[in-house]
Amino acid sequence: MPTSDFAIDLNADSGASQVRAARWRFVCVDLLAVAFVLWSGSALPDIAATHFGGSGHANGWMARQHYLAFMAGLVVALPVLVAFVPLVARTGRSARVNLPNCEFWLAPRQRPATLAWLSCHMARCAMLLAVFLATMHWLVVRANEQSPPHLEALPFVTALVVFLLVLVTWTNSLARHFRLPQRI
Repeated sequence: MPTSDFAIDLNADSGASQVRAARWRFVCVDLLAVAFVLWSGSALPDIAATHFGGSGHANGWMARQHYLAFMAGLVVALPVLVAFVPLVARTGRSARVNLPNCEFWLAPRQRPATLAWLSCHMARCAMLLAVFLATMHWLVVRANEQSPPHLEALPFVTALVVFLLVLVTWTNSLARHFRLPQRI
């Protein structure tokens, strides 16, 4: 087996429990992100600036309750979609899963461990996405504290760069994990 930052035990019971634990962690992080959006959104004005141009000036507005419904829905829907993609792979053919060296990793002997590892890895990506979306929301709340509303470039770019760097690291971890094992 290749080495990885996040190993999955090949024992089916242990792999399943690791997947359940990863999904519960994801659900907790996602619920916290939604709670944060709803709690911090109460600081928004009745009509909030929700879209900003390249200069940081507001150029789109929404009623607070509509924005909060939209943002809470986004914080739930996108990460859930990412976290539970591997469920589709479990129910179908190998053609639905595009992995490096998929002939090896999706062979009947490897498939359960592969899908367990992928489920845990996707749950981590979903948690990252939930935190990123909550961060973007926080920047919108902060922008609305100014008059006129203005999105600060440095925190926005910093959050975006951190998100992208972690996403690149996540992708590299996936690619490293699915290399062919070394023959001894």
